[in-house]
Amino acid sequence: YFDIFKHHTNKQTKQTKQKKQKKQQKKKNKKRQKKKKQKKKKKKKKKKKKKKRKKKKKGGKKTIKKRI
Repeated sequence: YFDIFKHHTNKQTKQTKQKKQKKQQKKKNKKRQKKKKQKKKKKKKKKKKKKKRKKKKKGGKKTIKKRI
């Protein structure tokens, strides 16, 4: 049984580990960003239009419509 890592120098093993960690980090970040985008899309869909309420005017002349 031939162990590759035994023949690697310490520095090389460290470098490979760091590379792997970086790759994983990138993957995680991408996933996180994707989730954020999806959440934003969902939020946009959830927004409802607020109904505008007509303000009742106070005072002013009241006109009486007469039937002819």
